[in-house]
Amino acid sequence: MEFTFRGCRIFVSFWFAAILAVSAVLDPSGGVLCGLLAAVAHELGHLLEMARQNCLPKKIAFKMFRVDMVDSRRNERSYQRDLRIILAGPGLNFLLAALCLPVYLLLPYQWLGMFFSANLLVGFFNIQPIATLDGGAALYAILSVRLGEKKASFWASFFSFVILVPLAALGFWILLRNPYQFSLLFISVYLMGVLVLQKTDYL
Repeated sequence: MEFTFRGCRIFVSFWFAAILAVSAVLDPSGGVLCGLLAAVAHELGHLLEMARQNCLPKKIAFKMFRVDMVDSRRNERSYQRDLRIILAGPGLNFLLAALCLPVYLLLPYQWLGMFFSANLLVGFFNIQPIATLDGGAALYAILSVRLGEKKASFWASFFSFVILVPLAALGFWILLRNPYQFSLLFISVYLMGVLVLQKTDYL
């Protein structure tokens, strides 16, 4: 499925839509669906700020496990404008969590609690100062203003490894104690792999 919004082509792959549909059917609790919706809301936060700044990307593709953006106007923006776009993603997650909490306390529906938790987790995860996440991108934007791009890139990567190496060690220790608890180790190794093998894309 593909459509255009304000000059931006938005593509939703079959597999992305299929995952949403299958999650709704196979997970009656709605936990997986809430997580996916929180992830979509996160990307929507970036896009809303980009629309406010009148700099929407040329194309957005919602694929099976990721969202790709073709942002040809990125080099035209200041670091301050980039910072607002970066923080808008987790910002929308925290806003939705804040709106869900009082409603959940009054009307304790299970799906509301899960949507609150999902947005909180997605927001906190992405705000970590790791170069491949929004927090790392925000750190890079701030450091670039003060230190320049080259030094900012070095320090952003340095802080990322300072955080990821202990997390990977903790994940390995958890895996030794429980063979089924591999999530932390997997995420840490994946993020380190992306950081090492690819040139970091700060958004």
